[in-house]
This record gives sequence, C-alpha cells and structure tokens, in this order.
Amino acid sequence: MTTSVGRRVPYVRGDGTPPPTKSNHFQTSDGYTFRFHEGAWVDNVDPDNRDMTFAGDADGPIDEAGFRVEGNFFLPVLQVPDPRLYEVAAEVADLSAPEVIQAIIDLRATARTISSGGALAAPQIGIPLRIVLIEKKVLGFEILINPRFQPKKGTPVVVGPEACYSVDNAGRTIQVSRHDEGRVYASLPDGRRIKKHARGFPARMIQHEIGHLDGVTIDALL
Repeated sequence: MTTSVGRRVPYVRGDGTPPPTKSNHFQTSDGYTFRFHEGAWVDNVDPDNRDMTFAGDADGPIDEAGFRVEGNFFLPVLQVPDPRLYEVAAEVADLSAPEVIQAIIDLRATARTISSGGALAAPQIGIPLRIVLIEKKVLGFEILINPRFQPKKGTPVVVGPEACYSVDNAGRTIQVSRHDEGRVYASLPDGRRIKKHARGFPARMIQHEIGHLDGVTIDALL
C-alpha cells in the first residue's frame, strides 16, 4: 500500500484572501462555514464538530491555525524493533504549536486506515510527542494530550489479552498485566483539562497507549 504525507498549506478563499486567524468566520470553497470559538474551529452546522474540523473531501481537514491538508494521506505505523518505538515521548508544552496540530491531523488520518479502530499513539507513527488517539466511545474523548493514569488504591492487577498495531500489525495477542481501575488525566486540543474514571477495558487501553509514550511495547512485557 502506498503512503503519502499531506501538505499543510494556508487556506485561501475564492477571492484570494486568507482566513481570519482565530477570531472570526470563514467559508471553504465547498460551502462549509466555520467560526473560531473557545480555542477551536467550530462547524456552524454541527457545533460538536470541533478540534481539527473537516471541511469536506475537496479541501481536507482544517486545523486550528486556519490551514488545510491537501489530499488523502496517512503515515505508516512503525513496527518493532524500530528504535523510535523505544524513545520516551516529549511533553506537549504548547497545544497550539504547529507540530502539535500536525501530529493530531496525522494521527486521525492514519487511524482512518486501520479498519479495526482502537487506539494509536503519536510515537507509533514516528512523532515523539505525548499525544494519543482513542476511539471516542471508550473514554468520551478522542485526542488526549499528556495523558497519565493513576491506579485506584487497592485496585487488583489483572492479566488480559492485548494486541498492538506496532507488533506484527496487531496479528499477535499477548497476555499483559494491567491495573483494572484508575483515573485518567489529560489535556484536550482545545485546552481543557479532563479527569476521567476508567475501569476494565478503557483502563487497559489507556495504559497500553501511555506505554507507547514511555517507549514500552507489549512484546517487552512478556
């Protein structure tokens, strides 16, 4: 399968003027209208469509700085023993930094190529930042920045099966010990900080992804 990396370019209106920067409204060439509200571009038709809002196939994803990505693209998922998987990812200090916005776009684009869904950490696509993508139904949020997991005191450690897109392309299941319950702390792309209770599968999934941020893959936990 061929992969290609999208190119971020300034979005330009039909009259040649650029979009406003985090202050007003703008309309894409295919008729979608957005406004910048509480730290994110918001789709005027669907206010829940936030963060990196998609303007449609003609223009690609719109990011918070008023840029779009041209074309369909994704990044390859690294496979063990790629040394980049064993590096500790850096904390994100500036949520609006271009490299952070691009990392989120790349994570979402690559996740769409993984038919079985699940979760993906930025280091798995070669981006050494503490950002993870998790199916929204798992924790109620999709993109978590600088996540950490605090086990509940007295919580048992449970052994359960896990697969990983970076270990034989998720073709191998490994029994891994994880805390069964705890709290997830993280920042969202719009700057909000969240605290979420997680138990069972959601707790296991977030611990798995944080492992990637710490340079640990499940094959090392055998």
